[in-house]
Amino acid sequence: MKKKILIILSILFILLSIYVIHVGIDFYKKSMPSSIMGECIQSIENILENYIFSYQDIQSSDNFSLHQDISFSILSDYYEKNDSYFKQLNQSKVELSIEQDSLKKKLLLQLIHTLNNQEELNSKYYVEDSTQYYFVNTVLNQYINNGNSYYFENINDQQNMDYNINYLYSFVFNSFKKQFKNSYFKSYQVKRKILNEEKDVLEISLTINNKLLNQIFEGILKDLQKDKIASRILSNMIPSFKKLKWKDKKIFINNDSYTFNIYYSKYLYKLLKLELISLNEENKKIVEYHVIDTNKGKIYIISNDLLKYDIDISFETNQMNLSILDSKSNQVGLFYIKKKDFNREMHFELMDNSANIDISIHSEFKNEKKGMFLNQTMIDFDLLFSNEKDLKGNINVLSKYSDVVNIYEEVEDAILQKKLG
Repeated sequence: MKKKILIILSILFILLSIYVIHVGIDFYKKSMPSSIMGECIQSIENILENYIFSYQDIQSSDNFSLHQDISFSILSDYYEKNDSYFKQLNQSKVELSIEQDSLKKKLLLQLIHTLNNQEELNSKYYVEDSTQYYFVNTVLNQYINNGNSYYFENINDQQNMDYNINYLYSFVFNSFKKQFKNSYFKSYQVKRKILNEEKDVLEISLTINNKLLNQIFEGILKDLQKDKIASRILSNMIPSFKKLKWKDKKIFINNDSYTFNIYYSKYLYKLLKLELISLNEENKKIVEYHVIDTNKGKIYIISNDLLKYDIDISFETNQMNLSILDSKSNQVGLFYIKKKDFNREMHFELMDNSANIDISIHSEFKNEKKGMFLNQTMIDFDLLFSNEKDLKGNINVLSKYSDVVNIYEEVEDAILQKKLG
């Protein structure tokens, strides 16, 4: 009997040891700066997905047509006295269209700009089978044959265009998270004020500069080239994709740099605060986000060590709200995003000494019938800067989608690109 008890206790001890080791490894992984950074990026992406990009799949097939009409109505006494640009803009109309017939292997992208009902620009990009053409009315009044196209090699019954776009989006996002190596970070144990209460916290600090951003972009490119699916998708669009090499770019023009700090509780690695610091010779700007709970937070915007804005942020199932206060706790602005099904409503308002800003965006979907819908987006704005430069008006975007498509373009007399010199 004693032997059985001893065996049982030994087994339990081994299982408990395995569990403790597993928990220890899990905590160790969570304590790594790269893992903590990945969780922060994932949290931000979740917010964007939920409140901004969370449109359901409205494309029923790879055969579709999408047409957009964009018109402007902008008023400003100040600007009209100094520039005729807005007068011309109000008399303009922009038409965008994308049509695809995957069965006949035809794709048409078109941009038309009219001024006073006169066509100023008509630009088209057309693919038929494995040949691509382009047309610009200000260059030639006929299509130009631009050689081979691999666009439709990307589309088949199993992996259509939606699949390719979603795959690349997820892959690039996950690759971006993986680019942040532990060696990029510095870690400290410090005392910091979190929601006006001083706490012992773990600080993880990352310097963001041109060198780091170029390393990240180069790493993403290499990951895309190594992945079979991503490489195939992109190689069909860019034949030389596998041979591409990243060339360092000056992303911050003035060689500015930023410091991004993450503050976590020391033992449970619970996110407490995010901090972005911009420092140059003249100004120091800080943006802080303090976590209250999973649905609430505080944002502080600080300029040269002085509090400029105190912002309350809250998240609901279908709405995100921001209430903006100044340094004296006076409400000077607000921001919200509301969503319902496909519809979106956004409003931003700010009133302080430097500017009065009022912007509203309302987007509404209407199902006309099966395989067809309309989307009406209205952007209304009223901007007043320095109490003199007033600009107000609206931009109207009407989108029409249909899964019925009929593309016919005459390309028999197209001129070969190489003959143009």
